[in-house]
Amino acid sequence: MDWLVFGDDYGAHPSTTQHLVNALPSDDRVLWVQSVGMRSPAWADVRQARTLWRRAARRRAPAATSQTAFSVGPTVHVVRLNVVPYHHASWANHVNSAWASRQLAEHIRRLGLEDLTLLSATPVAGVLTQGLPIARKAYLRLDDYAHLPGVDPRVIRRHEVPFIEDVDVVVHPAANLRPAFARSALHLPQGVDVDHFKPRRKRRPTRVLGFFGLLADWVDRDLIAQLAAACPRWTFEFIGRLPADAAAMPKAPNIVMRDAVPYAALPAATAHWQAAWVPFVVDELTAAVDPLKAREYLAAGLPVATTPLPAITHLSSVTVVEDSKEAQSWLMHLEQSCTEVLGKRAMASVATDTWAHRARTLRAAMTGGCVGR
Repeated sequence: MDWLVFGDDYGAHPSTTQHLVNALPSDDRVLWVQSVGMRSPAWADVRQARTLWRRAARRRAPAATSQTAFSVGPTVHVVRLNVVPYHHASWANHVNSAWASRQLAEHIRRLGLEDLTLLSATPVAGVLTQGLPIARKAYLRLDDYAHLPGVDPRVIRRHEVPFIEDVDVVVHPAANLRPAFARSALHLPQGVDVDHFKPRRKRRPTRVLGFFGLLADWVDRDLIAQLAAACPRWTFEFIGRLPADAAAMPKAPNIVMRDAVPYAALPAATAHWQAAWVPFVVDELTAAVDPLKAREYLAAGLPVATTPLPAITHLSSVTVVEDSKEAQSWLMHLEQSCTEVLGKRAMASVATDTWAHRARTLRAAMTGGCVGR
């Protein structure tokens, strides 16, 4: 089966799209398109904008078809498209529709791809693939993009509804992400690389509660500060990047901040934790997310607490905490429990939630399997 995939930049911190693609059968061929963006650059310089227009309007775009796809495996090839980044603008979409499809058609021809399945994590792909010989289409709707910081809502308003109406299947990890008007939908929860996160040695009680991931403003800073003050014997460790526009993290003697680490280093970096949590603010955005980290924590043998996020509250070995008092009670329970027993329960709860299983489900849906309507 041949795939045309629009995702993030391949090789960056592994995303849902990358995990799914890497778990496809080894003889499935993939043309991966690097991020085309869902934000619009500021018009800081009128002359720069005019230059972009002139370059795009030429349509011939020699670099567009001479750029070679590079391989990241025997059957996965990666390419970055030359596009005008103003996806909210009619003129840019008009240019990109012809420009991008010409580039993609050349790569498809060179790689000998056929009977293509489109899997896109961005609705902008609808414009960029017009006229291409695509047999089936899926929209991997990973977030409520209209409310996602950094995304230009004008881009989503212009592209998302037409793309949903055009695709065969909308694939969504959280139930709240299913559009009511989708022709067909597949609820595909996040998966996990069980072998990657499997503990290499027995955990010992350490009174360390950990978190890894982006420390954006959806992380509940008030909850963190309150719990750290209420539980001075516990260390609260955060591994991740703080965006430049995000509020500062709380400061306390038992709050430890560490730099982000590569995906390969996460198991070692979290080996001393006794538990982990997802302390997100619950709002319109987070109510529609299925955090990858929840199942990764569990696969690492860590009991998990979360604020009431609908996509993960049903997971066994996950405790829902509404406030710092409930979180404090949970930590007290952990102190009195057997770490080894809790760890085995956590790992067992996600043993079948592998990316290989998720990829098989997706593939079956795209080849005529049962999909919710």
